[in-house]
Amino acid sequence: MKVLFINSVIKDGSTGNIMFNLQEIFRQNGHKTLFLYGRGKHPEQQRAKKITPAIEFYVNALFTRLFGLNSVKSPISSIRLKRQFKQFKPDAVVLGNLHGYYINENFLFKLLKSINVPVYYYMFDEYAYHGKCTYAGDCKKYKDGCGNCPKLKEYPKTLFDCSKKGFENKTRNYNGLSNLYFISTPQNCRRALDSPLFNEKQERVLSCAWGIDVKNVYKPTDPSNVIKELGLDITKPVVISINQLSDPRKCVKEVFFKAARECQNSDVQFVHIGNDDQSFIIPKNCVSLPYIKDQKKLSQICTLADAFVMTSKEDTYPTVCLISQACGTPIIGFNSSGIPDTACPETAKLFPVDELNSLINYIKTIDKKTDETSRKCREYALENFDFENKANDLVKRIVKDVQYAKGCDNRC
Repeated sequence: MKVLFINSVIKDGSTGNIMFNLQEIFRQNGHKTLFLYGRGKHPEQQRAKKITPAIEFYVNALFTRLFGLNSVKSPISSIRLKRQFKQFKPDAVVLGNLHGYYINENFLFKLLKSINVPVYYYMFDEYAYHGKCTYAGDCKKYKDGCGNCPKLKEYPKTLFDCSKKGFENKTRNYNGLSNLYFISTPQNCRRALDSPLFNEKQERVLSCAWGIDVKNVYKPTDPSNVIKELGLDITKPVVISINQLSDPRKCVKEVFFKAARECQNSDVQFVHIGNDDQSFIIPKNCVSLPYIKDQKKLSQICTLADAFVMTSKEDTYPTVCLISQACGTPIIGFNSSGIPDTACPETAKLFPVDELNSLINYIKTIDKKTDETSRKCREYALENFDFENKANDLVKRIVKDVQYAKGCDNRC
């Protein structure tokens, strides 16, 4: 069986790593794969092709900033996309993020309809059922087809409101594609089913989420090296946060650093990962690092921490929560969006979104985690977040669907 993967990035960020690892599982099962992506670099050119040149990426970004329609002018990537479809001739297609200024979404769905194979669309965020936004927050306009968008200044930023047009485009793209399936977290699936885009498609919305490599990568790891590097006193509590500092949706400044400032006279130590704003003044009791690509080092930091603070109030299924618990560290955060779907009920502490002070007061009194807490987090991660198990289940599902689509009993 030949499976085509499409995502904005490859082996970069949460979605890029999820899609890359999924591709590898298919290859381990003996299937041929090809990965098409929009930006970044990947050395294995036989298995991955970059379809969007830099100049087109910037033109798409400008066009989206003006009109709010995702990359509808992508002539070069469209030509490359069509060529790869024709040469590879996939039996199934797995879609990741389609936003990101790299692909003509309307053209892509025309291609998908022309080849008539099973398509699996990972809803890593909420973009698939909105006219523009990747996260709706408390906005309910997507239930009525969008329009008069109140989030024009949020990603993807735009001057003019074309959210209704974007919604209409998706309606046209999805209709007529009877073998299109949507995969996401329980919370995201529930919200998606409120959108008119999913009328008569309820049975094709699959609530099965995704996972991480809890067996080989994200596991309790000796933190001795990073303890020394970061200058931490391991006898005192350590809390960490892994979120982009400059992203207002992540609320790092309003939550994590506010807590750090209020804990100046306590024993709690703070470590932040994801600093992309050098102008921001970091509290003296906090270590703030850029993103860490070395996943072993990331696991070491998660292992030494006594609690992971999830600062975001809206997130589909934050991978960092999975990683933290896989390394034996409980999460603290808000009881909102898809965050509860990631939380071990025996160890997590989640607060209503309007109780920021309660969350901060809890951080002030945090204790060293116990071995029992670490064990419960780890066991929960092994049972619920094992990427290999989830991926193999998807492989079986796709093989079965392809066989059915081809009208044969044992094609793959």
